[in-house]
Amino acid sequence: MQIQSFAIFVTICLIVAIIIIFSLLIHRLRLKEAIDKLTYTVHINEIDFLKVLDDKVHERFENWRQTELEQQKGQISQLALKDAKVSLKQWKNEQEFLIRQDAISRSQSVIIGKAAEHLLPYMPIFSYNPKEVRFIGDPIDLLIFDGINDGNLQEIIFLEVKTGQARLTARQKDIRSAINDGRVRWAEMRVD
Repeated sequence: MQIQSFAIFVTICLIVAIIIIFSLLIHRLRLKEAIDKLTYTVHINEIDFLKVLDDKVHERFENWRQTELEQQKGQISQLALKDAKVSLKQWKNEQEFLIRQDAISRSQSVIIGKAAEHLLPYMPIFSYNPKEVRFIGDPIDLLIFDGINDGNLQEIIFLEVKTGQARLTARQKDIRSAINDGRVRWAEMRVD
């Protein structure tokens, strides 16, 4: 009987040990599931945290990038403006010199032309008597009364003096046309 009771005791111990081992295995599985769930939750939270962190980092980077771009654009604009001002000043200096040279050249031409108008009657190339010439200046330079000094008026001549590449003005062309067409007459006015 003692062997029997010992066998029952060992059997009960084995059954209890099996139950305890089985319980431990089940508990271990549940603990592993809990750990896995907790790990998954932590992992999800880590991912969410990393996404939020990534979004913040991206946002800060974009803000920094925009600020840098604006600063660079400002610096480039300032440099371009300075460069444009320097180029404009250089162009003005060059053009001012050319304009002054052109004005001097034109002024010389006008002065030479005016001098020629006044001196022409006294030059050897002039074929009329200087005493018979009257300077008008505008719109026609000279009016010549050919032969009047000798008491034998041959003709009245309207003479325009030109130098270099100078051309007749529109008014001078109109006067020339009126003379050539015979649209010239004598008028007299008395003032008492």
